[in-house]
Amino acid sequence: MGVALSRLFWEKAPRDHGHVARLPAARGEREDGRRTGQTELQGISKNAQKKVAREKRLADRKKARKEEKKRQKALVKVQKRAERQARFEKLPAEERERAIQERAAAMKAGRAEEREKRAKVKDALQNRTRYSVCIDLGWNDQMFEKEQRSLARQLAYSYNALRKCVESDMVPLSMSIAGIDDVIKPVLSFSAQGWETWPVKLSENSLLETHEKEKMVYLTHDAEDVLQTMDPDAIYVVGGIVDRNRLRCATMDKATRLGIKTARLNLDRNISLQHGTPVLTVNHCVEILVNAANGMSWRDAYLKVLPVRKGISTAKSSDHDR
Repeated sequence: MGVALSRLFWEKAPRDHGHVARLPAARGEREDGRRTGQTELQGISKNAQKKVAREKRLADRKKARKEEKKRQKALVKVQKRAERQARFEKLPAEERERAIQERAAAMKAGRAEEREKRAKVKDALQNRTRYSVCIDLGWNDQMFEKEQRSLARQLAYSYNALRKCVESDMVPLSMSIAGIDDVIKPVLSFSAQGWETWPVKLSENSLLETHEKEKMVYLTHDAEDVLQTMDPDAIYVVGGIVDRNRLRCATMDKATRLGIKTARLNLDRNISLQHGTPVLTVNHCVEILVNAANGMSWRDAYLKVLPVRKGISTAKSSDHDR
C-alpha cells in the first residue's frame, strides 16, 4: 500500500512540477497575466502578433520623434523671436520707427507681389491652356482617413505643379476636380487649406455630369492601349484614389462600366522601376502630363518627375519619341 502510494506520488509529481498557484491579480493586471487594456489578437499566429506589435512600436517611436521635432522647432522659433525683440528694444527710438516702417512696406510689397502671382496663375489656368486633365474623386467613401489625407495632399501638390508651370512661363493644363462630396471636403480643408480658392473647376457632380463622355480618356495602369501623344480635344482623367493596392483594377472597372475610353502611360517602354509599383500618384500623373504637354519626351518627363527611391533606370527598348 505504501509502495503504491509512493509510486503514485512520484508518477504525478513531474506533471505538477512548476505549477504554482497564482496570487490574486495585481491592480492593472488580469488573471492571465496581461496588463489591462492590452489588445488581444485572436485568430492569428504568434509571429503575426509579434509583427503587429513591432509595427506598433515603430509607429509610436516615429510619432514621438515627430512630436519632439515639432516641439524643438517651436522652441527655436520662440527663441529667435525673443532675440529679435531684444535687439529691436536696444535700438534708438528713431531707428525703431524706421524699422517698423520698413517692415510694413516690405509686407505690403509682398502682399502685392502675391496678388500679382495669383492673378497671373488664374489668367493662365483659365485662358492659356491647351490640354485638359480631370481628377475623379469617386472613391471617397472607400478610403480610410489616412488615405483621404494623402489624397488631399496629392491634390495640393498637383495644383502647386500648375502654379510652378505658370511661374516658369510654361503652358499649364486646364484642371478640374469632380466628385467633391461631404466626405472629402473637411479633409481638403485640413490637408489642402485654401482649396476653395484654386482657379480650377471644382465640382460636386460626378464625372459624367462634369464632362462629356466622348471626350474623356481614363488613364489607368490596367488599360491595354498606350498613350503615345496627347490630344488637345481630349480630357485625361486621373483616378483620385489612394488605396495601397486594396482596390485593384478599380479605375479600369469604373471606366469600362461607364463606357469611357482608357489608356495607360508608356512607362515600361521608357524606364524600368527597381522598387515600388508602377501605379503612380495623382500629382505624379499631373506633373508628367504637364511636362509632356510642353514638348518634353515621355522618358525625360518620367525621369524628371518620379522619385529616385523607385530605382529608375532607362529601358533598353524604348518608344519615347513624341
